[in-house]
This record gives sequence, structure tokens and C-alpha cells, in this order.
Amino acid sequence: MFDSLKKSMNAIHSLTDEEYTALYASLAFKTLKKYDFLLREGEICGDVAFINKGVLRLYHQRDGKQHTTHFYLEGQWISNYSSFLQQIPSRYFIEVHQEVELFLISYDKLQKLYLQVPSLERFGRLLAERLFITTVNRNESLILLTPEQRYLRLLKDQPRIFQIAPLKQIASLLCIEPESLSRIRKRLSTAT
Repeated sequence: MFDSLKKSMNAIHSLTDEEYTALYASLAFKTLKKYDFLLREGEICGDVAFINKGVLRLYHQRDGKQHTTHFYLEGQWISNYSSFLQQIPSRYFIEVHQEVELFLISYDKLQKLYLQVPSLERFGRLLAERLFITTVNRNESLILLTPEQRYLRLLKDQPRIFQIAPLKQIASLLCIEPESLSRIRKRLSTAT
């Protein structure tokens, strides 16, 4: 049951069997159906979740429109980390895009585990560093890359998103209008 979780963690920082046992005892298991919410705007994010199966979408609303920030797939960790760490209301929604199975750990349980299992705290730091780098890379791509370059990077780095998400959400993820995405796709298809 925990194979995917252990594999993901080992790719970042390995734990001993005893440390994994302590972690597993602190996890909750949850399934959610498509269009359910793991988190809504205004709620405090109480958990960090590992996606055992399925897809979630992180987005915010502005001027009556949804703006997709990220898709999270199997084998990834998800949280509104700012809300989680500060225990403040979220400005984001986390919606189930495809039915999910999640392992969750609450803020309080994670803080206790950090005290009991120092190498788990190291794992948490390394994971936070990866999340930070992901955020910096996204921000830099929005500032430094053209819409076409952002599209090509997404196609190269996360091709599965094009199989699971509607073009409207992909355009939002790229911070462009759907019509612009259509023009980019058309231009690139005729260029090859």
C-alpha cells in the first residue's frame, strides 16, 4: 500500500524501516472523487498530501475566472504550503481532476514527527527546497519566456497534462488566453 510513497521519499531522502513505520502510523488515507475539493479558498490547509493515485489541480479565482497554477499527478506531494506552514486561510483551491487516493499528514502530527524522527525533518526540508525551486522556475518562465516557449517547455516536461486537462485549463496554466494557445499549436503544427 505504501510502495509508491516510499519510492517517492527514497528519491529525496531515505529513512530506516523504523522511521517509515513511525511515519505510516501518522498518516491518514483518503479517497476523493472528481470535482471534490481537498482545499477551498478561505480554509486553512491542515495537511500535506501524497498522491498515491489520481490528479489534482491547484487554482485561484480572480474576476470570476479560474486561474490554474499547477496540476499534481501520482507520486507527487501537494499542499498549499504557505497556508499550511503559517496556518492562515488559503487563497487557492485544490480540486480533484481525476479520482484520487491520498496519504495525508496533519500539521500537528508532522511537527511531532519532526521532533521524533530527525531524518524526517531533513526529508521535509529537502522537499520544501524542491517546492521552492519549482515555484521559482514557474515565476521565471512567466517573466523570461514567451508563451510559445512556455508551451514547448510544458509539452517537454509534462506531456501527460495534455492528455488529462482541457485546453482552457492548459492555457490558464501557461497564463495565456485559449485563443493564443490555439494559434501557437496551429503555428507549430504547420512548422513541422
